Amino acid sequence: MVMPKVFNIMQYCKHPITGEVLITEEQIKSLFERRTIKSLAYILHDEEDFDEGDEENDLNRCEKEYEKLPEEEKKETSLEEYVKKNHWKKAGNKKPPHFHVVFRTDRNTDLETVADWLGIPVQYVDGARYRKGERDGQLTFVDLLRYLTHESEKEQAKGKHRYPDEKVIANFDWRKMIEEADVRAEKYGNISPKKFYRDKVLNEGMTIAEVKADNLEAYNEDWVFLKKCRNEYLANTAPMPDFRINIYLDGAGGIGKNTASKAIAHALFPDLEKSYFEVGGENTSFEGYDGEPVIIWNDFRSADMVQRFGRGELFDILDPHPTDARHNIKYGSVRLTNPINIINGIEPYDKFMDGLSGEYTDKRGFIHKCEDKSQVNRRIPIILCLRESDYDLLFNKGVFNGTREFNQYIRYNGLVGSFARVSQRLSGEAKEVVLVDMTKPVVDGVAKLKENEIKKIENVEDIPDEFKNYGKKKEDVQTLEDQAKNWVWTPGK
Repeated sequence: MVMPKVFNIMQYCKHPITGEVLITEEQIKSLFERRTIKSLAYILHDEEDFDEGDEENDLNRCEKEYEKLPEEEKKETSLEEYVKKNHWKKAGNKKPPHFHVVFRTDRNTDLETVADWLGIPVQYVDGARYRKGERDGQLTFVDLLRYLTHESEKEQAKGKHRYPDEKVIANFDWRKMIEEADVRAEKYGNISPKKFYRDKVLNEGMTIAEVKADNLEAYNEDWVFLKKCRNEYLANTAPMPDFRINIYLDGAGGIGKNTASKAIAHALFPDLEKSYFEVGGENTSFEGYDGEPVIIWNDFRSADMVQRFGRGELFDILDPHPTDARHNIKYGSVRLTNPINIINGIEPYDKFMDGLSGEYTDKRGFIHKCEDKSQVNRRIPIILCLRESDYDLLFNKGVFNGTREFNQYIRYNGLVGSFARVSQRLSGEAKEVVLVDMTKPVVDGVAKLKENEIKKIENVEDIPDEFKNYGKKKEDVQTLEDQAKNWVWTPGK
């Protein structure tokens, strides 16, 4: 039993020989009430002529029908007489008005059921044959939609009448579906929406939310596999940032640290609907992390971070030049691709830094000695100290100036503003405007760090002279320099 999901029906309004009514528009419109039918479109074709191919095919039909007649009937009727009576498609004659109906169902449906819906013989119901390699029939359905107006190059080359879009009756935006298929075909060729979005998610990093916004039907039909594709992309394919910047915010409880953290994330990535992922309290498993560019670590103390991750793992997470590695996090592991970390807590920044670099005993009872504090300081180059009515901004001198002064800071003290007050008194656009002003110095600082990173020399031809003797022995370098100083030009040599 044939049970497709895509159907194509062509039926003459009346029998071309007997005049019997075969189908009415009311019968077709009744299909709109069928819940199992997802998308339906139909058109009345009444502006076409038969061509020589139609005439030849109809003649062949008559001959085949005659061959199947019982011998008794053949004795009474010759082939010529049978053809004269039943062969009615003549080149140049106008085709009788006929309907083309195409639709998709949400489940495989047998032809007999569809025939019953319309009240027509089952032989007039055609389950569309999918394109080679196609499973969901979406491209086949688009091909059938194109045929309704005869707009394809193939049909126009045959000289068929081009019907206007206005003649098509549908319960969905069929023209948009064709246009979207053209866009997909231009980039990916003739593949189904399912394969299109799977490829976008798996290989190009399209998010599940973007799929849902772009094509809700494709999302609903394939969301389970799309999530698998997304997880695979994040775990193996998503590009790691060349440079990671870590920011620390300190301040008393209720001072606006979370508001400030989110405001910075929004200011750094204003075009993203979801720019940050939050972890805090017991949520350090990173369940639900979807590659957001900013991770906000809410209300963390240095001792908590060191104990939960171990200093080695934590230093890797905060490394300015992150490696492509999975981090062992609570109940599993995760590959973090964020270029920005924002940590906030009540510990003053100097105590927080001391806590990350100081001696501690891990969960297994092993004692870890102190680290050089500069190892922590260089990892967190931007610090905000929030107070009731103002805040300080600190830039690590060594990181910003490209020196070894990692224990010194460029300070901007007493910047006016209360993040808590903004959150309490403002909302909407007013809140956004003020927060943009308050976070601008941080955004500028991040831009400066990125600029310094970009200025690094890549081309071999541009390597400065200061590096030309790197890797050589000092005494050899000194000898070469002395020879250069004592060199005297001698004519003829």
